[in-house]
Amino acid sequence: MNADSNTNQTNLAETDLQDLSLHVNAGLLMPGVDENHKIRSMLNAAAKKQLGDRLHLDSELPNWPAEYFNLTDAAVFQNANASEKQTILDLCGQAIVEEALLIEKCGMAFGVKMSALSECVEERMFYNLMAAEEAIHYHQVRQFLPNDGMKVQPNPFHHLLANLIENGDRNSLVFIIQVVLEGWGLSHYKQLADNCLSEAFSFELREILKDESRHHGTGVIFSKEREFSSASCDFIVSVLKDFLQMIQVGPQAILGAVESVLGELPKNEKLALFNELDGEAKSTEKLNTLRDLMLQNGGAKIVERLDALKSFTPYPAEECL
Repeated sequence: MNADSNTNQTNLAETDLQDLSLHVNAGLLMPGVDENHKIRSMLNAAAKKQLGDRLHLDSELPNWPAEYFNLTDAAVFQNANASEKQTILDLCGQAIVEEALLIEKCGMAFGVKMSALSECVEERMFYNLMAAEEAIHYHQVRQFLPNDGMKVQPNPFHHLLANLIENGDRNSLVFIIQVVLEGWGLSHYKQLADNCLSEAFSFELREILKDESRHHGTGVIFSKEREFSSASCDFIVSVLKDFLQMIQVGPQAILGAVESVLGELPKNEKLALFNELDGEAKSTEKLNTLRDLMLQNGGAKIVERLDALKSFTPYPAEECL
């Protein structure tokens, strides 16, 4: 992207300082306006150009089958009554949609910050378009949650993402968000779309994927032509270590959904449930995918440091409870 890559590298430390001087609020808890506010009609007019008749969907919370969460082999789930089973699946499904909503909300802030940090007009154009696409994605997802998702509370991953956007420098943000997180998100969203019982939500996910693929691909291009400063490298390792730890501990959200319906389980039953969910194997699969993604896209030094921290090794079941 830069006219002179050598100049870019020699000014990298100075650029990092400029990046850190720009503050953008990720807006996790940013409120919405009243539904009768005039800006709503302006926003809807702009969004309708992209969504057409899908601007207003009469949608219910989407669901996924028990097989998707590996609950069919879980004794405590099979022993639950029909109402309890459905409530567990509803909670698991709601957690998926809520997580996606706040990821898209953070995506808007990411696009804004990256536009401000851009070093050529084409880069700024791309991130302005990306921010607009993330705004559309946010609307696509919020239609499937009660009250447009305004009461959704951020989880630890959202806080990590918000902190990253607010404090990361330009090159760190590209690598972590566009290369790693969006690269991983492509397979994650595809699996969600393939297994979702709601045809409407599955369709919206597939539409979102078209944009996310472009976001990831552009991030790969940028990342491969740039080098990380020492400070950027330290920051990337710190953020990814915390992110990978969330995967190392296994399917905590599913465990939480089960216990919120059935009550706190004895440790032996909780351990059995974790093993029946195939928690360690699933974590290993995700961690290996992320490791390969980093290695393939200029992150060999990052992987080397994360390997030394054993960040790609899932925790034993006993340490996840």
